[in-house]
Amino acid sequence: MKKEMIKKYELQDFHRFIDESGDMTFQHEKVVRGGNTITVGLGASASFMIGMTYVKEDLSAARNKIINFCTKIQNDSNFNNIESVKKLIKKEGKYYPHAKNDPKQLRDLFFNFICSNIDFTTQVVVARKSTYLSDLLPENNLEAELYANLMSHLIKDKGKYPKLVLNIAGRGNTTSNVNLKRSLAIAQERTRNSTNNLPNIDASNIKFNTQPYSNEPLLAITDYALWAVQRVFEKGDLYFYNLLLNNNKIPLVLDLYDTKHYKNSENYRTKRNPLNVDCWLRAKNKR
Repeated sequence: MKKEMIKKYELQDFHRFIDESGDMTFQHEKVVRGGNTITVGLGASASFMIGMTYVKEDLSAARNKIINFCTKIQNDSNFNNIESVKKLIKKEGKYYPHAKNDPKQLRDLFFNFICSNIDFTTQVVVARKSTYLSDLLPENNLEAELYANLMSHLIKDKGKYPKLVLNIAGRGNTTSNVNLKRSLAIAQERTRNSTNNLPNIDASNIKFNTQPYSNEPLLAITDYALWAVQRVFEKGDLYFYNLLLNNNKIPLVLDLYDTKHYKNSENYRTKRNPLNVDCWLRAKNKR
């Protein structure tokens, strides 16, 4: 009789690195002008998303790779004289990657660096804010419920792990302990109702480790992956998403509220069914 194979876990298997992108502003009050009722904006971004990175190599080694990269940038006159980099070093005493603020040449460098030097994958769950607002709006606590709902999809299939540490970039109210516990409760409910026989999630096995973004170098991977996905939804720019996709770094983007593609789960964007320019949420506003 064959012995059942027991999965041997390494330390990195018990850790995930989580960040968010886009704003949580919902300017949803209706204004009457000249007898017409209009809906006012959705804040600075048309989407909000959360990413979760699984680093598949020794965590200390991966951290040191990023730290060494940052040290080289900090000491390189080609970069440390660039205004955004100079300001960061002056304010924080060090350079660390942040895709939104990094200059293009540095951004290109870090994307290629992580694709070539670090073994990781990132999953992303995206919310189209207009759909959430108009069709799926909860009765109250709009922002908190959105965050918890997205996060639940990232952790609903993690019940197989005997323990899991979720290293989260602290972002104010959205990453409060109450909100994170709410996401876990929703994930547990999704697991119980799943038709895919997902293992139940034991809440005692999940630890939320919320910390400043700048304290954990590995969060930069998630930040950059999120920036690449956000570029698709906000700008129609596929270049950096495709770079990650072609390097097998971004196996899944769940376009959660893409109701037009719910049939056959086509809103689950993988290498076989990737994001494309039709995902550009503001294309209809361009001339």
